[in-house]
Amino acid sequence: MNCANIILARPLNSISDYLNIYFQTPFCQKTLEDLTTGSAQGVINTKAVAEVPVPVPPLEEQQEIVRRVEALFKTADALEARYRTAKAHVDKLAQSILARAFRGELVTTEAELARLEGRDYEPASVLLERIRQEGAGREAPRRKSPAKSNTTKQTHAPKLF
Repeated sequence: MNCANIILARPLNSISDYLNIYFQTPFCQKTLEDLTTGSAQGVINTKAVAEVPVPVPPLEEQQEIVRRVEALFKTADALEARYRTAKAHVDKLAQSILARAFRGELVTTEAELARLEGRDYEPASVLLERIRQEGAGREAPRRKSPAKSNTTKQTHAPKLF
């Protein structure tokens, strides 16, 4: 295994969390990206990394920064969990609405309207049966045989060009 491109840095325990957060900031990521050379696999020269500016505030300020960032991540995680729960409810609601729509439960049906208006209503099944019975009572019309033409048939194919 070629480990020539690996750097191990061990910061002081007191600022490890702070540095972890700092190296994930867009500013630091952009700085490191600008220092990257190579086309297939990016490489950062150790001398270049040593020159990356790292603001190191007093220890108390570092601890406060870490505390606030961790609190924000905790809030973000809680919001994400609430979002996932809400999305699951919305997905179930959409399925429920579609199911009710296909069962005809979202709008007043024609049968209900007819009952409310005091008029007759004939379901499609009854209408289809009535049409079948009426059709069975009639004799199917006979087809006429094609009339014979007095024109002579062509014995050769017509010219296309």
